[in-house]
Amino acid sequence: MPYPEGCKLAGCAIRLAEARSELGIAEGIETALAVQMMTGTPIWAAGSATLLETFDPPTPIEKLTIWADRDQSGRGEKAAQRLKERLARRGLAVEVRLPPIVSNAKKVSINCFPMRAMPPEIPPSPPLRKGGSC
Repeated sequence: MPYPEGCKLAGCAIRLAEARSELGIAEGIETALAVQMMTGTPIWAAGSATLLETFDPPTPIEKLTIWADRDQSGRGEKAAQRLKERLARRGLAVEVRLPPIVSNAKKVSINCFPMRAMPPEIPPSPPLRKGGSC
């Protein structure tokens, strides 16, 4: 969605829990809520890939985990990687987590999977294959 001319929205988030030394950020509120339920870690939602990329965490954060969406365009992964690189240059410990690949999916996020089906550690994965959605 375009912003009004002359306006720029950046660095904000939907705060779903109080920030502690470790915080997670996700693109959408559904993913943020799912991850928070799975991990018990405070997670905030950026609202879009653009806002994820420009997210600015609060000062007490020592470690940020970015819970990226996986889509055919690669936009969610690119936004997460750009955020990681920018914050790592500031000296913040940052990691990106991606959902598993689902064949023929147009978009996959963590909330596509039942909590019991997710491994405790979600390793980085290769890019999404073309197809439908989760």
